[in-house]
Amino acid sequence: LLAVWALSALSAVDIPAPYPVEFNLSLDGRVVVFAALVTLVSGLVFGLLPARQAVAVDLLPGLRAEGVGRGSSGGRLRRGFVSAQIGASLVLLVSAGLMLRALQHAGQIERGFTAEGAHMSFLDLSTEGLDRDQVDVFQAEVLQYFDSQPWVDDAALAVDLPLDMGSRSTSIRPEACQSPTGGEWLQVGVNQVSPGYFATLEIALREGRIFDDRDSGDAEPVAVVSRTFADQVWPGESPVGRRLRWGLDDAWIIIVGIVDDVHNQMLTDVPRPFVYRPLAQLRSSDTDLVIRTSLPEAAAGRAIHNGLRTLDPQLSLAPVIGLERYTEVG
Repeated sequence: LLAVWALSALSAVDIPAPYPVEFNLSLDGRVVVFAALVTLVSGLVFGLLPARQAVAVDLLPGLRAEGVGRGSSGGRLRRGFVSAQIGASLVLLVSAGLMLRALQHAGQIERGFTAEGAHMSFLDLSTEGLDRDQVDVFQAEVLQYFDSQPWVDDAALAVDLPLDMGSRSTSIRPEACQSPTGGEWLQVGVNQVSPGYFATLEIALREGRIFDDRDSGDAEPVAVVSRTFADQVWPGESPVGRRLRWGLDDAWIIIVGIVDDVHNQMLTDVPRPFVYRPLAQLRSSDTDLVIRTSLPEAAAGRAIHNGLRTLDPQLSLAPVIGLERYTEVG
């Protein structure tokens, strides 16, 4: 009865989720059967043994001594143990229910990207003996090769990936705007990505455009900002076409688009202002390669490794991991 009451009370608790999306809590039949068997065996073992012991006991001497032993220390100790067991069981039951509800609502948080069907591997070109120009050429060859493969839906390179427990930030100064913190400079998260990044992770474009071949290293500096950035810096106005100054750089950067917020470090983090820059304009030799494909993880890993070895037979290869498995720790 206590278990039924506790679970009913927990089911009535309304814990609001940050984003209204669906979550499937369907039961696994094997788990249900196993739990039922364990419950049945436990009930038989812990029920029959005391019953057998009670049958073998002569009750007459105990009844005769009932009046004398009613207040004995042994009786008080037994009642104390029973009360402690009931209390501990109730606490564990409530804690398990709350943990289940927290897990349910964690699954309801919209991450802002789609990990299913994407696979990642790490490219550390700084250890391959390539200079800066050679790194740019090889990264372009990697993207061109995988974009041309029939088994690849989308391919991208990025310095960071969502929910990888890492974080990069910089200070920017928006044009003709005071930052939400009250000063001229605003601290924002930052990532350098290739043009296919948003399509590969299925990050929705809200306004303007995403990066393309026009945003080369010698082109006008551009940026794509998150929805939270737009709401905090220019509330009620469009940031597309506005400018911001990057760190101590004297050049102005043009905002060309707005994308959905993404949980970049932890799933429980509150979205913060975020800025994306083209990898061709803000270079890095250490990047993550992300491939979206319908191939299973093992087959995708072999295909990605074969492709990289086709481009450079001496290239050091990192493991290929499904992005869903890679980001689940977040």
